[in-house]
Amino acid sequence: MRRRNPRTAEPESAQLAAHIVRQSAPRPTVRPAERPAERPAVHSATQPDAHAAARSASRQRSNGQATRKKSAAPVLIILFVLLAGALALFGVILAQNVLGHEGEDSPVKSPPFMGSTDTQTQPEPTKTYTISLDTGEYPDAVVFPVGGASAEQEGLVTGADGQEGLSTSLALKVPFGTPITALPYLKVEGMRFTGWWTGLDSDENAQRIDNNSLSLLALDTDVTLHARFEPKPSVIDYESSGVPIFMYHYFYDPELGETGEDANWLDIHLFEEQLAWLRDNNYYYPTWEEVNEYLRGNITLPEKSVVLTSDDGNESFYRLAIPLVEQYGARITSFVVATDFDPENLGRYDRSRIFFQSHSFDMHRGGSDGDARILTSSYDEIVADVQAGDQVLGTRTVYCYPFGKTDENAKQALSDSNVQIALVIENVRAYPMMDMMGIPRLRISDGISLDVFISEVNP
Repeated sequence: MRRRNPRTAEPESAQLAAHIVRQSAPRPTVRPAERPAERPAVHSATQPDAHAAARSASRQRSNGQATRKKSAAPVLIILFVLLAGALALFGVILAQNVLGHEGEDSPVKSPPFMGSTDTQTQPEPTKTYTISLDTGEYPDAVVFPVGGASAEQEGLVTGADGQEGLSTSLALKVPFGTPITALPYLKVEGMRFTGWWTGLDSDENAQRIDNNSLSLLALDTDVTLHARFEPKPSVIDYESSGVPIFMYHYFYDPELGETGEDANWLDIHLFEEQLAWLRDNNYYYPTWEEVNEYLRGNITLPEKSVVLTSDDGNESFYRLAIPLVEQYGARITSFVVATDFDPENLGRYDRSRIFFQSHSFDMHRGGSDGDARILTSSYDEIVADVQAGDQVLGTRTVYCYPFGKTDENAKQALSDSNVQIALVIENVRAYPMMDMMGIPRLRISDGISLDVFISEVNP
């Protein structure tokens, strides 16, 4: 009797049958370029080897990571290049800012890696037009800009303009589109400057350009203006048009229920009506420097010139008059008694339009005989009063006599104190070569009609 195999529970017939099945099953085809897949070892006919499966999964993950690393490499290179470029650009900007703070003229050079040349970066120059001033046969004439500003402040420069036949030594350099505010004046001993003209003396069609007709000048075209002169008058020049110097005092507003106490008070609406007419008819307000040279016969003024003044510095002048003066582009001088004046007012208003001059330091009161105190004061007392007023106002260019009264003693005291113009009340226009210590003013009283005012203004 045959014994059974102890290593298997199957009978021999079953083992033989399984062997026959395995031998008859088709074998897998192996292509030359491929390796056959490894068949995992088996412990039984149905369960795979767990360790072999783990090794296969590990190999797949390694292959995936290698593929991802290869695909990420170009991206990292691009990011690195972009980062390096950004850092380089930041360095250039930082260098330009640093150099710019070191001075406007400091050259800013591009770095070599940007491929730029070694040239300097400069701002584009401002375009200007030139007003050349031909002084003619008086190249050494004294020049004074309007307002007392220096030549540099007014844009006045020296140097020949290079045009044949001209002795021009002055020029105004002005940015395109910008109008000039004033032309300078010339002073020549024994002569009177009659202004700047668009042609020489022989040019009958030449046009006069003064500080009241600057709008005739183009704002983008070079031009040459020629100075003209005439002999200076030796006596009062009544043949000239003269200049009206108007005198106001106090103001009131009827719409606020205010009334004028006497003829020195003026309805503020009448004042506004006058200012509006002066503006609409293109009148010019000369500075005291211009008026001074005009009255001394050294220059002529624009034909339509007018001077406005107001005495005593009453509160109504600040409250009612000044806003209208500024609104209508006028100029006005307030003559104040220095003992009653607040020096802070010197800085409160537009100093190109509102001026303060002396009405004495403390002489606007009756003297020992009941008349104006200045008429009973000594020469030294008047000089001391002028100096005290100067300490408050910082100027003694123009002086308005208290009550409009004066005598030879007062005139001499003011002249010796370097007062340039002293004003009285005579209700006539001021003409060249009048007594500089007795220049007349025209009184404006309440109730004056516009027609009467116009008749006083027109030459």
